[in-house]
Amino acid sequence: MKKLIFFLLVAGIGLISCTICKKDNAISHPQNLNVSKYYINSLKLLPQNPNTSDIIKVVCHTYFPTSICTLDSSTINNSNFQILVFAYYTIGDATLPCSSIDTLTIGNLSSGDYILIYYANNTTSSIPFDSDVDTLNFTIQ
Repeated sequence: MKKLIFFLLVAGIGLISCTICKKDNAISHPQNLNVSKYYINSLKLLPQNPNTSDIIKVVCHTYFPTSICTLDSSTINNSNFQILVFAYYTIGDATLPCSSIDTLTIGNLSSGDYILIYYANNTTSSIPFDSDVDTLNFTIQ
């Protein structure tokens, strides 16, 4: 009987601990992504409803699992209603999470339907093509 009570107690504690871990994971990382890798959390266009006289900007919120997350440089290519943004980040090695909010100017655009593809690249990684990608579709009126 004591063994049964002990087993149930250990199983109950394990179940509670596992449930707490899942809740903490869901709160800290709502996208359920691999938290050892950085990722683009969101992209936003400024202004929200642009026209041909507006200067277009893109705001990128990026999460990094380590501290120091500096946008070092970026390149923007615009061709045939497709905008490619290559953002290059230096990432530190301290185990404190870091978030970066970066605003890049695209410029004036002619009217039409566009797709913006944003590549967040890790310049400190030895892994080739170590990046995350997100897209944003929008219309210029």
